[in-house]
Amino acid sequence: MQRKVVSISRLNNYVSQLFEEDYILSNVWICGEVSNCKYQTSSGHIYFTLKDADASIDAVMFKHDAKRLTFELKEGFSIFARCRVGLYPQAGKYQAYVFEVERQGLGALHEEFEQLKQRLCSEGLFEHKRAIPKYPKSVGLITSRTGAALADMLQVAMRRNSSIPIFIYPSAVQGELACGELVAQIERANSDNIVDVLIVGRGGGSIEDLWAFNEEAVARAIAGSAIPIISAVGHEVDTTIADFVSDKRAATPSVAAELVFPSLDILVGKVEHYKKELSSIVMSQLVVKQGMLERLISSPSYKTKSRYFEHQLLRVDGLVEQLDSGVNKCVKDKNAEFNSIIQQLEKLSPYRTLARGYSCITTADKKLISSINDVEIGNDIIIAVADGEIGVVVKNIEGGSDGF
Repeated sequence: MQRKVVSISRLNNYVSQLFEEDYILSNVWICGEVSNCKYQTSSGHIYFTLKDADASIDAVMFKHDAKRLTFELKEGFSIFARCRVGLYPQAGKYQAYVFEVERQGLGALHEEFEQLKQRLCSEGLFEHKRAIPKYPKSVGLITSRTGAALADMLQVAMRRNSSIPIFIYPSAVQGELACGELVAQIERANSDNIVDVLIVGRGGGSIEDLWAFNEEAVARAIAGSAIPIISAVGHEVDTTIADFVSDKRAATPSVAAELVFPSLDILVGKVEHYKKELSSIVMSQLVVKQGMLERLISSPSYKTKSRYFEHQLLRVDGLVEQLDSGVNKCVKDKNAEFNSIIQQLEKLSPYRTLARGYSCITTADKKLISSINDVEIGNDIIIAVADGEIGVVVKNIEGGSDGF
């Protein structure tokens, strides 16, 4: 049996023809929630996805049909769309070619967003904004470790001011784990307390991709942070609950980095400018003060006072000489008086008495013996003479009226 082979392009064109020949698919109303909505500025076309709880379909609305829209198509809108369902041969994907759109109402996600926004606003969580430091000593980044947002922020930081330390708190930024990890990293950064400001963010995406930043837990973590937080979620057109509760919103992560990291070149320029201004002010003041001093010196009153001070200085010199003379005489007199007292003390010294042939008798424990009643036969006693001591033992004791 001969094999029939067709090319991909022929296959896609054949299937596309089947779609076009189906009268039901050529003009059908469908309903769903708008997601991934993108306006193509160069062509004027609108590309988006329509979805319900179980399925989705890509859709395009060409410029000539988009001009008839009476409202701006946005993420989360639930709409009725009249369209032709066909195949895009180049990609082999079928999609809806939309002719007409009627707004069905806000989608479920958008409605949930608005309800939470109003509730948090009524609690005052959008009102209390902390100041973002102009010159932070360190900066924390809470974002995906592998996302483009981190690379963009680091690039801006290195370009503007590479001297500021950066602490990265990695977190999932979409999916089931994102909410819990974002909250945990905000709390961790506050516990570490090593950064002056936090940037919490990610790159752009659909409303579903960004939904973690619309979660109430994340909003309350941002509002409860002691560290100022800049929200940098998505692109300029994206808005999340995190943007409202944060202390400042940046259109993109790169813009947030521009806000946080002061330009080193600008700072150096400011310092140089201030140095020149300060030098100019000091020189100006010096000239003014020098002129005042010169006028003062040349004034008659200054000369009169100058001569008065000269006389007073001479008087002070004379008083100093008198004081020196008086002090020297006083010291000399006191020195002579001191030497006289020393001589008198030496005359009364027991050592002088011992030198004249007398002795001093004490017990073995150095208690002075002045009477025969202070010793007993057999006691050890010490006799101190001028050139030493003599140890003896008491053999006998005899009393006398005068001790001799």
